[in-house]
Amino acid sequence: VILCLSVNDVFVMHAWGEAQGVGESIVMVADPAADFTEAVGMAVDASAFGLGMRSKRYSMVIEGGIVTAFLPEEDGFAVLASTAPCVLDALA
Repeated sequence: VILCLSVNDVFVMHAWGEAQGVGESIVMVADPAADFTEAVGMAVDASAFGLGMRSKRYSMVIEGGIVTAFLPEEDGFAVLASTAPCVLDALA
């Protein structure tokens, strides 16, 4: 199962999934209060930009309920360590 989680509401996540044409291949998950995001230490306060709490960028591989790979971006926002090829390497 592939999940895409964002600090947003369920309606935004649904619309984003539709716009990207993910169908049922990716489960779009809303974390509106950033509860999960804060629990994994990836919350960032973007209030200075009018955005409130947001999530740093990361990928995570979970197997049998255990995190086997955690791939956070060093600065929280780049797209280097959390890419699909990096996730595939972690799965190999």
